[in-house]
Order: sequence, then structure tokens, then C-alpha cells
Amino acid sequence: MDLEERIELEVFIDYMLQCYDPKRNNWLYVIEGLTRERIIKAVAEYKNTYDTWASSVHCVDSVDRERVRDIIEGVEFRI
Repeated sequence: MDLEERIELEVFIDYMLQCYDPKRNNWLYVIEGLTRERIIKAVAEYKNTYDTWASSVHCVDSVDRERVRDIIEGVEFRI
């Protein structure tokens, strides 16, 4: 993983935690027990399964966030 990919992953992990970690957000939707490790595993599965990763250092995509959330929660989805 090169530097840009690591930065991209860190930005995405932070985005996921801001959205779903009950300690860091005020949203109605939280994922109990969400960890960096769970996010990393789900991102790897998403990237290995689907060729639609839209995130970049400049644009974190909510579609990616929702699809990675579904993987974490064991929800199947179709692209």
C-alpha cells in the first residue's frame, strides 16, 4: 500500500467512525463495537469483491461508507 492509499484509508476510517461509532456521533444509526480493525477488514473485502471503490483522498463517498457498513453488519447487497 503506497502513501496515498494509506492516507485514503485513514480518511475513510475516520469518516466511518464519525458516522457510526456511538462514542463519536450524534446520529441515530450506530454500530456497536465498531473498531478500526473491523473497518479495515470490511474495506479489504469490499475492494476485493467489487471494483467500485469511489473514495479518494479528495472525495470520501457515502456510497462506499454505506456498502462497507453493510459488510460489517453482514448485509448482502447488489451493485
